[in-house]
Amino acid sequence: FTEWVPRVPNNQREIFENKTKTYFSDFQLYLFNIQGERIVQERNSAPEYHPITYCSPRYDSLVGFDLYNDEIEGPFLRKARDTAEPSSSPPFLLRGLADTFKIGMTMYLPLYAINATQVEPTQSLVSLSKQKSPQYWGCIVVVI
Repeated sequence: FTEWVPRVPNNQREIFENKTKTYFSDFQLYLFNIQGERIVQERNSAPEYHPITYCSPRYDSLVGFDLYNDEIEGPFLRKARDTAEPSSSPPFLLRGLADTFKIGMTMYLPLYAINATQVEPTQSLVSLSKQKSPQYWGCIVVVI
């Protein structure tokens, strides 16, 4: 399945949470502990967050899961962000989907804003993705 995981700087967290609660009334940013239990993230607990805000097919139980600060998935998301290239994890035990899926892997595709007026018609998507813009939006995540 596919997920949208936007970057949320700590100073914009409250605004982001309030907007998201218009769609998911009980929205909270959370992580999983070692036993697989949800732990709500305290305010100012990290400089930025990357919560799942869209999932297809729809798994509301995953909305709010902060992949960026997760011990398992965080390093792969940060690698994608830092290199402006896709990154993938090795297979691991999926959390939050125990009733449906057990083992899976994730692939991260980072998205950056690109000024269309500075793009040459002959530039490839690969070359564009390497032009890291300071306007990093987040990642599209594919779970397989």
